[in-house]
Formats: sequence, C-alpha cells, structure tokens
Amino acid sequence: MVNSHVRTRIISIRLPMSLDTELRRIAEELGRDVSDVIREALRRGLSEIKLNLVFQRYTKGEMSLSQAIDVLGLNPWILLHNMASRNISLRYSDEDLSDDLKSLDTHGVAICSWTPLVFLSKISRLGLLKQLFEEVYVPKEVFEALTWIEDSEKYPEVFLIRKSVIDGVIRVMEVSRERVEHITRKCGASLGRCAVAAIALAKQVRGVLITDDTDSRKVARSKNIPTKGTVYLIIEMVRKGLINKRGAKRMIKKLIQAGLKIPQEMLITLMEEIEKYDRITNN
Repeated sequence: MVNSHVRTRIISIRLPMSLDTELRRIAEELGRDVSDVIREALRRGLSEIKLNLVFQRYTKGEMSLSQAIDVLGLNPWILLHNMASRNISLRYSDEDLSDDLKSLDTHGVAICSWTPLVFLSKISRLGLLKQLFEEVYVPKEVFEALTWIEDSEKYPEVFLIRKSVIDGVIRVMEVSRERVEHITRKCGASLGRCAVAAIALAKQVRGVLITDDTDSRKVARSKNIPTKGTVYLIIEMVRKGLINKRGAKRMIKKLIQAGLKIPQEMLITLMEEIEKYDRITNN
C-alpha cells in the first residue's frame, strides 16, 4: 500500500508476458496487489543497484569508505557485511602500510574511528586498545553510528562497545563544531561525517588517529596527524611482547574473517614484520 503522504507519479512500462505471469503468481501467493509487489521489487532492486554503484566507485578510489556510509544511509555493520559478501577489500595504500610498520614514539592518546571498533569487537579484543594507549577516545558521532541502530540486538558487538565505554576502556567525546567545520571545508564531500569527526577530534586532543579508511588517513597526514590502522595494533602488541607471533597471526586471521580484508602482498609484508619482532622479543 502506498503512503497517502508520499508524492507519487504514474508510469507505464512494457513487460514480457513471462514476467507479468510471475508477478501475478507471487502477488496471489502473498495475498497482495500486483502493484504492491512491483513497488517492493523496485525498491529492493534499486537498493542493490545503488550498492553496486557505490562499491564500484569505492574500489576505483572515487569514494571513501566513510562517504559510502553516508551515501547509502547504512550503518557500518551492514556496510561491512555487504562488502564481505561481495569479497571487496578495504583500500590499503603503500603509505598506510609504511605507517603501520613504524612504531609510535609515544602511546598517549588514541582516537578511534569506527573501523577499529567494529573489527576489534568482532574478535572480542577491544581491551587491546587500553593495553597500548593511556587514553582512548571515540567521537560521539562514531559511537552513535555504531550503537544507535535498529535491531541492535542482532549485533552482540554493539553490547561490547557500550560495555567498553562503561568500563572506561574507551571514552566518548564531543568534537568542537569549529574543528568539524574546518575539516569539512578542507576535504569537501570526500569524507563522511564520522571520518570528519574522528580527524577533528584527533586534531583537538593531539592524538593518533586509528582508522582503516585510507582516504581519512590521507587527510589526517595533511594535517600532521599520525595515523595507524587496526593491524598496527597487533604488530605493536608483538613488539611489546604482550603476545607472541602465533597469537598475533591467529588474531589477524580472525580480523580477516571479520571483514578486514587487505591485499595479499601487503598481508605477507605484515606477517614478515611480526616474525621479525617476535624473534627480537624472544632473544
């Protein structure tokens, strides 16, 4: 049934007889009007087409990960699920890899965008953040995007993120509007609101930005903000002797299964780095 408050337009289309027969059969089986079934099929079909177009643009480097969320109007959990089902890897640049292979001089304050929170919660390792950093902040916009969602009970990770806030592992912080507006002016529409908020907060508290959105990392570098990805956290745990190489490899395997897909050649380099530091730790 069409909502009486929604503006509509009548259109006519020519359908093959076989498709018309199928539509009528489905409508009869569902006990619904044929036009109702057509509208639902159009909505679902258009959503799928829109997803494919956005992912094509993301894969080509024409759209950022955070921008895809805003354009599609999806929560991060559904976006990553759709990416994984299509076997779409996160864009991970040579510069990102170089950053993740270098240790930070200090591990004072970290600002998390949504990707590390999603991936770490999926492998039940959010506490890892507090093992590496003195303070861990998440912008209010990011926290709400991850937890203020419909059917949140379908996502046990949402409970883990909320619990991490209650337990003091991460702290939710508001970002100054002036900094958000400044970052928005500089990067235009190339980043979504969660990414902009994370970069603005990193600038505000002078911390390191943790994100797996390569476009966010590029903008952050232009602002002299140090950036790291989720895999850096695993490497650093090995460097500090907090886990051994077997545990690190197992963790990375779980992250990949959770949707943190990166190019194979870069994954090999990361594994070699783990091997190197594990030998140093054991000596």
